[in-house]
Amino acid sequence: MFGDKIEEAGEGKQKELLKILNEGAKPFMRKHDGYAVKVDEDTEIKWKDGDQETSIKVPAGDYIKVDGDSCYPEIETAESFEKRNKIIEGKKEMPKENKGPKLGIALMEENSDY
Repeated sequence: MFGDKIEEAGEGKQKELLKILNEGAKPFMRKHDGYAVKVDEDTEIKWKDGDQETSIKVPAGDYIKVDGDSCYPEIETAESFEKRNKIIEGKKEMPKENKGPKLGIALMEENSDY
């Protein structure tokens, strides 16, 4: 799913997080849709920035998420993620947008006798 983005990403934290997302991300819904994966066990990610090696630990239960078509994954705690988002299981269609009440010409066209 994120194969092209992984290849384009430079070496570093973003690339390592994208690799984990690529393994099992599922779509989620909120104001801005995206993809997320819940980390089952403590995961340590290591990468090099020039000569310096850096590492970060993602605790079990936290989420790695990416919004829409973005290629900048983020780590979010389970409590924060689950308050605002809902993971979509299986193949479900995204809900249709409510376009609100019809006004002006659109209202007249709906009630027209012509």
